[in-house]
Amino acid sequence: TLAAEDVTDGRVDVAAEKIFEQARTRLPALFGTILLVILFFVAGIVGVALIGTLLNGTLGAVLAAVVVVIAVVAGVRLSVLAPVVVLERKSGRAAIDRAWEISRGHWFLLLRVVLLSAIIVGVPARIVGSIISAAIPGFIGNYIGSALPDAFAAPLPALALVLTYFRLTQAAAPSVEPPLLPPLATHEPPESA
Repeated sequence: TLAAEDVTDGRVDVAAEKIFEQARTRLPALFGTILLVILFFVAGIVGVALIGTLLNGTLGAVLAAVVVVIAVVAGVRLSVLAPVVVLERKSGRAAIDRAWEISRGHWFLLLRVVLLSAIIVGVPARIVGSIISAAIPGFIGNYIGSALPDAFAAPLPALALVLTYFRLTQAAAPSVEPPLLPPLATHEPPESA
């Protein structure tokens, strides 16, 4: 996330060590915020399960379907949570509120980014993993066939979401039109010797 922010102006201004150090300082806030979201989802699922067992039958199934829809909507709306925590230095409820605010009106865009990046990255990773697993028999082949493609593929959907975060936050910011042409430099005539 921080590396993507660094290169948005077309230049690499910050050393990799500095980016890793800044990211490391945000990990506790990121994990805490994600844990808070997980707790919200688990509480919702447990609540629905309890109510569903009491309602039994069709009404319970309808309630479960509604909760699944709500969970998908909330999950997509919160897909920009990591960039909010890392770049805006928010955590907990403030980060959740900010991610919700950024994604307002952009649910279908975020859904497309999440699904397309998962498909574009996930399908080739599964194919490569299957080839590795077939080439190396046993537990080691299965482990390498699963872990290696995922290690290379996992950052790409996250990068897609970070770039979408930039697009959404820049769209909300007041636009400043860049000049059509760069300012003209003044040239001094050469001094005669």
